[in-house]
Amino acid sequence: MRSPRHVKSKPVASYMQRLSSGRPNVWSTPALLRTKTGFGSGIRGNFFDDEDGLDSDSSSDCIVVEQRSSQSAILIDDDDEDEPDFRDVAMEEPVDEIAHQGIETEQTATGESARLFKSIPVEIHQHIARYLPTARDISRYAQVCKSTDASITDSVWRERFECTFDKIPRATPQEVAKKYRFRVSVSGMWTCFDLGQHGAQITSEIRQVQGRNQNDCLEMLKTLIIESDARKVRDGNGNEIVDGLNMGYIRGMIANNNAPKFVDIISSILNTPGALDGMGGSHKIVTATKPGSLVYVVQLALTPISLHPDHCNFKVAHFDISQAQVYATSKAQPIFVGKVKQDINVRWLLHTVNFFKFHFKSGASEGIISDEYAALEHDQYPQPWIGLIKAGTQPLGRFWKGAHTFMDERDLVTFRQHLGPGRIYSDATYPGDSFPDMEMFFDEQKFPSSAWPSVWEGLLRSNPFFDMNAPPVDTSNRRASPRKGRAVPASKQPPILTFYGLVRGSKPAHFYGRLHALPQQQGLHGFQRLVLMKFYTDPNGGFDMSQIFCYEGCVLPGGRVIVGRWWDALADPKAQSTASGPFIWWNVDRSAAGITDDMEAGGNDNSVSPGDQTLTFFEEAPKYIQ
Repeated sequence: MRSPRHVKSKPVASYMQRLSSGRPNVWSTPALLRTKTGFGSGIRGNFFDDEDGLDSDSSSDCIVVEQRSSQSAILIDDDDEDEPDFRDVAMEEPVDEIAHQGIETEQTATGESARLFKSIPVEIHQHIARYLPTARDISRYAQVCKSTDASITDSVWRERFECTFDKIPRATPQEVAKKYRFRVSVSGMWTCFDLGQHGAQITSEIRQVQGRNQNDCLEMLKTLIIESDARKVRDGNGNEIVDGLNMGYIRGMIANNNAPKFVDIISSILNTPGALDGMGGSHKIVTATKPGSLVYVVQLALTPISLHPDHCNFKVAHFDISQAQVYATSKAQPIFVGKVKQDINVRWLLHTVNFFKFHFKSGASEGIISDEYAALEHDQYPQPWIGLIKAGTQPLGRFWKGAHTFMDERDLVTFRQHLGPGRIYSDATYPGDSFPDMEMFFDEQKFPSSAWPSVWEGLLRSNPFFDMNAPPVDTSNRRASPRKGRAVPASKQPPILTFYGLVRGSKPAHFYGRLHALPQQQGLHGFQRLVLMKFYTDPNGGFDMSQIFCYEGCVLPGGRVIVGRWWDALADPKAQSTASGPFIWWNVDRSAAGITDDMEAGGNDNSVSPGDQTLTFFEEAPKYIQ
């Protein structure tokens, strides 16, 4: 018997041999929009290829649904001879007459047993279906006779769905059944995103088939991300983690390359077709509006899983190219593109995640902070989002962990002048401050939007919907356009939230920023744009003029990871000589010092409220950068 389709370790040559007999996927449209179905109440036999489908070890002394050998399945004859029988019986291999008669005697249901079986109530058939281990077994059970076929309704598949995936509010049984069939079908297909690893074995026919499989897999992963409704739970070691049915299903697909349904979407980062467009094309700006960018968006959304030490491997490709990209100026690689910065530079963000993954997870201390990262407490690592991903402008959590790197000034200028990867330059972090703790506060009463200084706005453009270069509106002229001075009508602008915060550690700092939502990126919502001003302080509360920095970053869906760029606030961010570099922050439930949301900063009744020192510092900060 040939290996099942879902075994991903199958040699490519074996896969090539099966292409001619392979059936194209019956769903070519995204699962979120419309799911095409060619079946009745249950999944018919042609849904799972008998040789390549999901394995099943289901059997019973009372009712045998189908043998795993080439022998026929037991089928119960229906009385209605006018209706054509849809059930195909597997062809038997030649056997001697005596053995054949024995098999027939064993497998032919008598008229009495057939009538008895058909008299079983629908509820009993559905109850039996609950104990069948795979969807393929349910499909086979539906083929036994008309009675079982009528019993395997959409409600059966819905119950099956809700044992495997997070519930979908307000979804009908029919919609859920379609989603279940789609996901089971896609998960059972061999899907490879890094076809280049197989070299000349990959033919044009394989690429064509894999192109369809990749599209279906991406649509399924995108839907799983959007509909994920994970919660905090305890793992087997007592650690608090974020987990759910969708989240577990995603991890099962991307985290373990020995799993039957493994998909290499994370280990193939920057190795997918067209990811770099050749070495010369690596400097192009690739936004989420570009065709084929869905793979980057999905890979980016899965960053919390990719960076966690318990999930995914430490494989990083093209680190030299990623390093060149993350230190590029905002002129060469802006994070946000468009008139109102509505499109993310998705490939640059992915380069930044790839860059930090190398420094976090590379073995043998190759990454400059891999030892420190490995030594973090379990609850200080990146975690996935909790609940459903929300659209629109959303406040962020209070506690954050993060890292940023920089390069020697002379190396940085030389690096940028080379205009291409090749040589690896040395990155650095501040000694003893690899992963500083941060606290962020959203309080409109204490720090209203009206307090945002115009000087900072000129540096950061926190409100891209307002055209700062437009002439002022003449309020005395009734014919004046209400849109003048605005790049987007006020009614269509997302809310802009203002926040403030502080950095704890060997290099304490205060920061002040703003946040607003972005439109969907390749159909995935939850992205936001963040900007802030950061002031490093000395032990006496003062600060150095050379220690003021601007930050701009993209909040990933779920609001628990921020990826972006920092630069010298007193320099031109587009200039080759300006100091700048990448940063990544992730949300945690407590600071490393043990401070939680229900605790005051000082831990006693006389302590000031969290962030009050930052608000006091704000009164002095603006005048130093005018």
